[in-house]
Amino acid sequence: MKAIVVLEVLFNIVANVVAKKSDRLLSRSQNCTVNDRKRGRSHYNYQRSTINYLHASNLLATID
Repeated sequence: MKAIVVLEVLFNIVANVVAKKSDRLLSRSQNCTVNDRKRGRSHYNYQRSTINYLHASNLLATID
């Protein structure tokens, strides 16, 4: 169980780093407004958290 928690934390850290990098890339493009960037970032974070949850669920099923 502890291993799953550690893996989930690592997934979240990687997801946050990738989200920050993608936010920087979005802010460089001049066709995006501020609201578009915010909407894209929040949607991206939502997708990542969903994927992280699915990864953790699959790991739990595999270990059991």
